[in-house]
Amino acid sequence: MKIRRKQLTALGIAACMTVMYLPGCSRQARLENSTAADAQETARTEEDTAGGNTDSEDSESPADTAGISADGIQAEYDGEDLDASWDEKDAVVISCDGDNISIDGKGVEEKGGVITITAAGTYVFSGEVSDGQIRVDAGKEDIVRIVLNGFSITCADGSALYGIKSEKIILTLAEGTENVLADGENYKLEDGEDEPDAVFFSKDDITINGEGKLTVNGNYQDGIRSKDDLKIVSGTIEVTAVADGIKGKDSITVKDGTITVTAGNDGMKSNNDVEADKGYVVLDGGTLNITSGNDGVQAETILQVNGGNIEIEAGGGSSQAVAKTTEGFGGMGGRMNGMPGRGQWSEKGAMPEMPSDGEVPEMPSDGEMPDMPFGGEEPEMGGDGEMPDMPSNGEAPEMAGDGEMPDMPSNGDAPEMGSNGEMPDMPSDGEVPETGEDGKMPEMPSGGDVLETDQDGEAADSVQAGSTETESDSMKALKGGTAVIVTGGEIKVDSADDALHSNGDVTVLSGTLDLATGDDGIHADGALRIDGGTITVSQSYEGLEGFTIDINGGTIHVVSSDDGLNSAGGSDSGEGSDFMAGGFGGGMGGDQAIEGCYIRITDGFIYVDASGDGLDSNGDLYVDGGTVLVCGPTSGADGALDYNGAGVITGGTVVAVGSAGMAQGFSDSSTQSSMLVYFDETQAAGTTLSLADENGNTIFSFTPGKEYQTAVISTPELNDGQTYDIYSGTNTEGEENEGYISGGTFSGGEKLISVTIDGVVTSNRSTAAGNMGGSGQGRNGAWGKDKAKQKTTGEITEDTVQETTGGKESDETGEGASDGTDDEVSVGTNDEAADGTDGSVSDKTGGRISDKAAEDTTENMTEEVMEKTSGGIVV
Repeated sequence: MKIRRKQLTALGIAACMTVMYLPGCSRQARLENSTAADAQETARTEEDTAGGNTDSEDSESPADTAGISADGIQAEYDGEDLDASWDEKDAVVISCDGDNISIDGKGVEEKGGVITITAAGTYVFSGEVSDGQIRVDAGKEDIVRIVLNGFSITCADGSALYGIKSEKIILTLAEGTENVLADGENYKLEDGEDEPDAVFFSKDDITINGEGKLTVNGNYQDGIRSKDDLKIVSGTIEVTAVADGIKGKDSITVKDGTITVTAGNDGMKSNNDVEADKGYVVLDGGTLNITSGNDGVQAETILQVNGGNIEIEAGGGSSQAVAKTTEGFGGMGGRMNGMPGRGQWSEKGAMPEMPSDGEVPEMPSDGEMPDMPFGGEEPEMGGDGEMPDMPSNGEAPEMAGDGEMPDMPSNGDAPEMGSNGEMPDMPSDGEVPETGEDGKMPEMPSGGDVLETDQDGEAADSVQAGSTETESDSMKALKGGTAVIVTGGEIKVDSADDALHSNGDVTVLSGTLDLATGDDGIHADGALRIDGGTITVSQSYEGLEGFTIDINGGTIHVVSSDDGLNSAGGSDSGEGSDFMAGGFGGGMGGDQAIEGCYIRITDGFIYVDASGDGLDSNGDLYVDGGTVLVCGPTSGADGALDYNGAGVITGGTVVAVGSAGMAQGFSDSSTQSSMLVYFDETQAAGTTLSLADENGNTIFSFTPGKEYQTAVISTPELNDGQTYDIYSGTNTEGEENEGYISGGTFSGGEKLISVTIDGVVTSNRSTAAGNMGGSGQGRNGAWGKDKAKQKTTGEITEDTVQETTGGKESDETGEGASDGTDDEVSVGTNDEAADGTDGSVSDKTGGRISDKAAEDTTENMTEEVMEKTSGGIVV
């Protein structure tokens, strides 16, 4: 899948065409808006906005520094943070029994159940206060230590512990004690004020240490909140809050302790978006268990995990994710959301006619959209099969009574579709509507996003284009605004949205990650880098995603309902805006390579089970080392490998199996030999594939968990000029990992094919088609000049057509075999067939068709065979 997509609700083809031509909806503009929105993605509170409630003493000028180092953060703990010792002889002792409060010492006073600390020192609390408050209102440089020694306090109309002024409040939990802080559902605040708003609220630093237990019940909003730095050194802490659980505006650091958070909004959060060196979260250790309605842990800048045992359920878990589609509309050689991609409409190559009453066209009984012709041809409109001329102002046309698309008006306004079949007014933001129960197109909403549907098929709330992601729709587990860094620890996630997410970069150096998510396992708007660790993505929409993906080590297992690994342009937040930004497969001319976008694998063991593309790069794909296993798609609209630029292998082992429809091998700019093998029959799931050299030595055996019809194979053992045998259904012996055995032995089975390596790219099937609706990246053939000649010269029979098109025939001829000359090859897309010469397919593909091969093909094509081609593809 190219760029992110939301699922379209059932809608008419005419509505899609209307959106397609709305002015101002260019891909670049949408990406720019999305990027601007992403920079402000994390939720804000009023304290951080201009005009918010902030005491003058609390205000700090923006930092002049360049921000936190990209290498991460070294958390700092002062001596008093680490020291949980106290001596009652040197402390002020406050004993409580309901409304009776006894104070032994100075620096504290009580009035009407409000206990106010006014000086630095150690204050020991025990007993119970049924309705009261502890206030800290000391000097700005005073450190106040509060020891909870078996203490419980509830404040019905405010914070139970309220820090008004101090340098720092250290809350020490006496060993072996249980302590409770609680508030009510409504606070009495000064006019115009909106804080305090947490059970334990401080305008200054908070540190929690000790070996006791603290229970915090937040019935109003937040549980624990500091407007400065918040540090948890030790203790057992349980927080329940209707809003955020634990919040430190400038930072949160966790050294140790056992922390359990149940929050209606975010579990833990640092949200300073003004100072570049603040707003971070560092988890150094401890046990952290978070159940959150929205994000589990959110940092405005860097989120860094160095250790500990972390378990997060965000947004109700992966089962609560909004349903997504894996492909998009592919007219004009690209893809648009919610409909079949890569230029596949119907076998007849025609767009269904639009009814005169404006209703959405009926879908086939199986609920699937009709296929596009293989060549990626533009759909034909109306009874005469002609596409109308589009006006210069991009206005959407009206539908005539016969379903034909008329000429476009010139006033720049999209006409309405009423009962007479006219198109409805389109909103300025281009949002696509749902159809009503009567199947008619409703008034267009103004949100600017494609409507999502939930798992019941109902429309979900949409986010306005260009708006920031709000707390109510971000349900990620670990989220860092500028970076997420994992250097260690054990992380287990079940999230409705991304498991790990950054609007910037994500780096995994070590650790164990067990991720189940309704969206991406790991997502970076920028660079995703994995140097080590064990990463298991057991459930995802897309497994690993970043603008660039570098894998330099580690053990990775990915299961995805769409792409396994995806390097893509654009961002992940406000996804509905990508309907126009990326919904057309990079524009009206098919899949285009994005500059600077790539996947590079240098080491590691990677297993991908993808229902969409296995490895999908919107730019280049590089494999320099490691072991890569792909159980790719079973549908013909995706491939085990998918890249738009170059696919270069220089080392390592790749075994990628999948369907045949969009199969793609490596480019001939590679330095390590590879083969793309098509099997005559689909191999059943669980059928072992074994490769042996001409001396009978086993190179590897692999048992995919899904059916497959093609295999891309590259190992250092493949040598030019040597012959290799592929066996199916063998019995194997050896050390197995994810169904793969390097070397080992096998017995039995059926010999499927022998392949002789001829250059760096070899295949048992070649075709001048090059790509089926893409950009000439070696799909379905084009595997070397000599083999291309051998397959394309001579008489071409109907059987040959069926073989090279996967058995799919079309009743329409499309554009024909030639685009105006005898030696040029048309691939039926809007991409150019040649890279500067007449008739040669781009050398970025997995092989190249020579001018002579193309010439031989066109000279020997009969009229009958021309009629059998799909969308103008010459085979």
